[in-house]
Amino acid sequence: MLPLLYRSSSDSWSPASMQYIGRLTKAQKCTVTESLGGVYTLSAVFAPTDALIDEIQNQRFLSVKPNPFDEPQLFELHGADYDEAGTLTVKGRHIIHGCYNNLVTSDYAEAPQSNTPEGHWNSLGFAFTNHYTFSSAVTSTAAMEIGYTKIDTIGKFLEEMKAAFSGDFHYNNFAVELLQHRGSKKNYVLRWDKNIGSPALGLTSADLYTHVVAYAKLTAVIDASSGQPERRYEVQVCSDPKRILPASVALKQRRIKAIDAGDYFISKEIHPRQNNEYAIAKALLNEAAADYVAHKALSELQTVENANLKVNYRPALDEMTAVGLGDTVDVMLKGGRTVEARITKTEYDSLAERWKSIELGEERIKLSNYIAKRR
Repeated sequence: MLPLLYRSSSDSWSPASMQYIGRLTKAQKCTVTESLGGVYTLSAVFAPTDALIDEIQNQRFLSVKPNPFDEPQLFELHGADYDEAGTLTVKGRHIIHGCYNNLVTSDYAEAPQSNTPEGHWNSLGFAFTNHYTFSSAVTSTAAMEIGYTKIDTIGKFLEEMKAAFSGDFHYNNFAVELLQHRGSKKNYVLRWDKNIGSPALGLTSADLYTHVVAYAKLTAVIDASSGQPERRYEVQVCSDPKRILPASVALKQRRIKAIDAGDYFISKEIHPRQNNEYAIAKALLNEAAADYVAHKALSELQTVENANLKVNYRPALDEMTAVGLGDTVDVMLKGGRTVEARITKTEYDSLAERWKSIELGEERIKLSNYIAKRR
């Protein structure tokens, strides 16, 4: 797809403000890079003979194909460099950047409609006109204070939402969608001696967890009796270890992921000798551990050995037309051992409409790296 050039008639970007300038027919390169962490950028090169070369300016927009699955996306140009021959290289960031930097006002009086993602969004007040929409099929709830007690940006709000709901974002121009988990397990195998080529491959099991345990620091109260004064002492109560390692993975070493579930308790005092309160506290922590696992994808719990590699071998990339960002594939290593790896970054050739490179492994980039700094 050849890039399309637009300008905005307003500093408050919206679908209606985008004015079409023309098609850029002398594009020599156009690459879109997207990460699960939220970074979504463009790099393009244009010959000096393009009829619209003088119209390609900072703060204008290119509409290009970002991957095999989504419709063309708008990117704001923010960097332009000319070489001695007049060839123009530009850089751009996805138009979602305009959403990130809108302020969420702290004086908005209405309480949230609900603690679901859409409920939080619908309760926000915006300091500037906002033309971005939000949707989510996630129905779980979580408490969030963003925008209710202080001034924040929508970018900070989205970052906190990702952490609170352990989801993945999908951007479609002016639309933001929170998914419980982007991508799926694909029936595709990258084989070391067949279709990977010769990449650098790293394996890590440093954060390989087998069980989750929820704990809380409580105050045990022993009431006064038989002339003895009341006694108080700190006690740490733990849930039963909840196994999270898939049954298909052989247990080589037990490793516990401990989570602080103190917020589950309205009162931090228990009376071990009354009403079996210790057993009740333990049952509540068992529930906290189960909730934690239920709201975390196995890939986020890091319950399998992780492979980190970058695929830029053309035959393999041409085979991977059905996989995209967030999908999980199998990586067969030397000797036949297989590990799973999730696609965390993609680089797409928008002109040729094919993958340029695909990275698998751990998510290394945070959304906050892409948000304008505040405070």
